[in-house]
Amino acid sequence: MRYVKKFEQFKSGKMNEEFVNSPQTSPSPSPTIAPPITKPDRPTKPGKPIIQPSVDPQPKAEHGKKTAEDVAKRFISELEEKGEDIEKYLNK
Repeated sequence: MRYVKKFEQFKSGKMNEEFVNSPQTSPSPSPTIAPPITKPDRPTKPGKPIIQPSVDPQPKAEHGKKTAEDVAKRFISELEEKGEDIEKYLNK
C-alpha cells in the first residue's frame, strides 16, 4: 500500500517538490581503486663480515714431490729418535 501512495505522490508532483525543497546532503565520495595486494618480501639474513686472519696460516705440507729415498730417510730418522730397531720392519 505504501508504494502505491508514493507512486501517486510522484505522479501528482508532490514528491518532486519535496525532493527539490529538501536540504541537499553532501554527495558520497567517488569510489577509489585500492592498490593491488602484494606479498611481503622474505626476510633476509644479515651477511657475515669477512674477517682477515691476524696471522698467516702455515702450509699443511711442503710443496714438491718426495722420492722414495726421502721417505725412507725420514722413516729411519723417526725410528732412531724412538730408539727402535729397523730390522723388524725389513722384509726377510
